[in-house]
Amino acid sequence: MDRLINFSVVILMILVHSSCMENEPPIIDDSGVIIDVEPKWVRSLHRNGFVSNSSLRENLVYQGNPIVATTEGEGNLFINLIDINTGEDIWKWNDIFEGYSEYIDISDSYMSNNFLRYHQGGRNFTINLDNGTTHKKEKLDRSFDKEIVGLENLFFLRGDPIDTLEQYETLVGYFGDLQTGEIEQFLVPHIDLSYITPDNRITAFSNFAPFVSNSDTFLVAVHSNPMPNWYIKSLLGLYNFSKKEWVYENIDLVTPTQSSGLSHYPIIFEGKVYMNFGNVIVCHDLYTGQKVWEKSFPLDFLFSGFIVEDGIVVANCENSILYGLDAQTGSEVWQGEGAGTSSYLADRCLNGIVYFSGGSTGNIHAVDIETGKSVWRLEPNLIEAGAERFKPDIYVIEGKNGAKGKVVVCTFKNAYCLEAYR
Repeated sequence: MDRLINFSVVILMILVHSSCMENEPPIIDDSGVIIDVEPKWVRSLHRNGFVSNSSLRENLVYQGNPIVATTEGEGNLFINLIDINTGEDIWKWNDIFEGYSEYIDISDSYMSNNFLRYHQGGRNFTINLDNGTTHKKEKLDRSFDKEIVGLENLFFLRGDPIDTLEQYETLVGYFGDLQTGEIEQFLVPHIDLSYITPDNRITAFSNFAPFVSNSDTFLVAVHSNPMPNWYIKSLLGLYNFSKKEWVYENIDLVTPTQSSGLSHYPIIFEGKVYMNFGNVIVCHDLYTGQKVWEKSFPLDFLFSGFIVEDGIVVANCENSILYGLDAQTGSEVWQGEGAGTSSYLADRCLNGIVYFSGGSTGNIHAVDIETGKSVWRLEPNLIEAGAERFKPDIYVIEGKNGAKGKVVVCTFKNAYCLEAYR
């Protein structure tokens, strides 16, 4: 009997200790910013020893579960859908062309319903997210840019031309069917042959942003013309994909410079389109193309980009300052703590907090987008002994049934699940 009582006491102490560990208060620095929180769970990203794994820079989340990059020894690379509550595998995938060790780079992809499609040059993959099987994979006869956007079953991307323009370095528009994988060229920019670069570059599409209005599908289309001394002239157009006609085109965007090419995707918000060219962010009327405002910054936004949330343009500059601008006027609302060369901001805002993994700082940052105040600056060595930085793989996942959301962050060894700040 005494042994049974003693055993019960031990079990109770273990349970109490575990409960205390799960509810340990966060560590806060002198400025009131949280620098460490207790994870809900941790899982290794590697089996049979640590090796470098692939890059997943997008917020790849399916039915509330994140997709992370893993390895299984000897360079075998996978992506795994893992359970948000436990960190355990739901499925894993590596049906690539060059064997297990082929690098998987999903820094741009299109996800709709239960399919995920991404491109690497002439190779493309469509994965069934329900079970982790390959729905389709192909090696195409031409190269396509990895940036891809879409609406429902329809996707858009840029690729090498299939006609007489093949003699030039340019990118034209393609659309495809996510279910069948069929791709068709449909749009060529207004070609300006007044200047051709020494390496044969001419006018090319920079990117698209699709939307639906009055039952028609439209594309915001940005294209660029090369100029002498490697300057770039960027132009804006709006194309009615349903009617196969331009609404407007060739509207000047920014003063040509060597860094005035489009970075990231145009963002559509409340009848306006927002774009970033080097160190400049511009806002134009979506339906007329007329410029609404333009604002310059000390450095560019090439790595992190910007988002538009709750009427605020949140932009992470390479000078390690996070800027909040009024989306209607472009006026500065606040400056906050940023990080150069950090993860994308896109799709990583939850309940008024934007999260990003800092390249220059190595920390996980969380900033209130109403005030610009930092609420997290999580230090990697506090969550994992010896860790110097977090990877750009960061996942922000909305909670269910009134529960708080979760943030999954990755060091080079492990994935950690944290309760969202708000």
